[in-house]
Amino acid sequence: MNFKNKKENGDIYIHGNNNYGQLGTGNKENVKKPTFLMNDPLVKKICTGYSYSLLLRKNGELFVCGSNANGQIGLGNKKELEVQLKFVILTKEVEDIFCGSQ
Repeated sequence: MNFKNKKENGDIYIHGNNNYGQLGTGNKENVKKPTFLMNDPLVKKICTGYSYSLLLRKNGELFVCGSNANGQIGLGNKKELEVQLKFVILTKEVEDIFCGSQ
């Protein structure tokens, strides 16, 4: 699984395994070649684990996708997330993100 580096104009490209929805496409189909996902010039950092991904925006908003079997995407539960990208409502702005394997 891989989020390609964000382009200066905010374009984000993805490719790789997607069996947990970790590419944020809204489905679980693998993506074999770099494919446009979205344009968001406010994305500051993209972080990926084995089965999930986090996108941090410059204003502190956090978007998540993929497996949540261990609560790793911060939803406060362990339910699978099978949507495109989900905005996580937090009480404070997020300053930085890091992903482990699972």
